[in-house]
Amino acid sequence: MTKVPAVRVAAAAVMPMVLATQIFKSVAYATNGVLMGGLDWEYSSAGMTLAALLCCLIVHVLPASLWNIWIALCAFMAAQVVISAGRFSSGTGPWAGLSLYRKNNYDSAMDSNPSNKPDSSAAVNG
Repeated sequence: MTKVPAVRVAAAAVMPMVLATQIFKSVAYATNGVLMGGLDWEYSSAGMTLAALLCCLIVHVLPASLWNIWIALCAFMAAQVVISAGRFSSGTGPWAGLSLYRKNNYDSAMDSNPSNKPDSSAAVNG
């Protein structure tokens, strides 16, 4: 650690944004890993590109400061989380079979076929 007071003050000032960025970074690695595990390379690449463009836009628009650099990095990581999680929870592409928010076809087929239901009048003697 440095003993220069100005450096310590600058580091302490940005620490809340650094910590927020680290939280989003940890979730971004996990959600990006889900996309890569699902072999959804095109969407993963497009999502990373969109997140990077957002980061560059923030750096370009905001005044130059250490705080604003960390804001841009936090937005970069948060965008990756939103984009990746949005993809695999959408049920499109390689994620079409997940059925996270809707009843899947197997359950509805089982419910609609009376021969699949147990006979409640039959007693089991043991």
